[in-house]
Amino acid sequence: MERNIVTSDVLMSYKLLKPLLMLFIPLISYANINVQSFPFSDAHHLFLLEDGLLGRNGYSNPGQLFFKSSYSFLDDPLITVDAQRSSILNKDVKRIQTLQFGGGILFTRVLYFGIDSSYNFVALKNKSDSSIGDSTVFIKYRVFRSGDHAISFIPKIVLPTGDEKIFTSDGQLGAGFLFAYELDLGKFDFFANAGYYQNPDATFSNIDLRKRLISGLGLSFNFYPKWRLNFEWKGEFGLPFEKDQNPVEALLGARHQSTKNISSYLAFGVGGIDFAGETNTHSNDFRFLAGIKIITGAKVEEKPGQTKIVTIYTPIEIQREIRIFLLSIEEMVNFKKNSSTIT
Repeated sequence: MERNIVTSDVLMSYKLLKPLLMLFIPLISYANINVQSFPFSDAHHLFLLEDGLLGRNGYSNPGQLFFKSSYSFLDDPLITVDAQRSSILNKDVKRIQTLQFGGGILFTRVLYFGIDSSYNFVALKNKSDSSIGDSTVFIKYRVFRSGDHAISFIPKIVLPTGDEKIFTSDGQLGAGFLFAYELDLGKFDFFANAGYYQNPDATFSNIDLRKRLISGLGLSFNFYPKWRLNFEWKGEFGLPFEKDQNPVEALLGARHQSTKNISSYLAFGVGGIDFAGETNTHSNDFRFLAGIKIITGAKVEEKPGQTKIVTIYTPIEIQREIRIFLLSIEEMVNFKKNSSTIT
């Protein structure tokens, strides 16, 4: 019997997401899930998406350091169905538990450098194994701001540090970019991400994610002092569009500003996928995610200002911001005259 490998993971039902998918990317007809590679975001009050207002919500001073760590439990991320997709034959990967870690530095008010990786515990059909995952190096550059609107550009390189045999690596060097938009409405923030990623070896059986369009939508609500409620949706859609192996995830979570330097995060995602309307292959899956983010020298979250100033940052502006950063470092390290002692 011919067998097709398909992915499955955490997410709201495809039937519920289909209207949103058809609006956002009209040519997508099926969405199957495999989202263990979706990283815990570096954005201060987001789980999966990236923000546009880089110099707000926690870090705004050049030289500030950022650290993050998270735990994720992913149920049934890889299953096998028959050629007609009428029934599930095997659960090839029963679960993946991921410990993610990363961090970065704010070089200037508009330029951030980050790196992240993970360690994964994988329960396969007949055994369990573990390995480090692929590692990502990226920069976030805020290219535009007009009052409460902002756009950041985020290029990234993915290093193949994981293990293909247990599905923690794409196998080769990958690269991509992302545009992150943010609209600050006071108690509400709206986010949208769009980008592209390519890896020449990101294939397995009939799964082909070598070329992907990245998209995401999110809403964050400051419903109580120090508390935010988030809904975030993220998808990666293989090219060409007739491909039906598309990692998609929707999360509902809460963020608590524990101190001015530390935020904690908790989120859940639920759902499943129907194949060509065959409800007997419907797979109810879930994901649990908990994390923490720490920012050195962070300021208390500021209220949005009323003055709208349009700022477009050019390479000359970047050079000026880097000089300011270097001067701030010099001011922190004072050398006594005629002495080798640092005070």
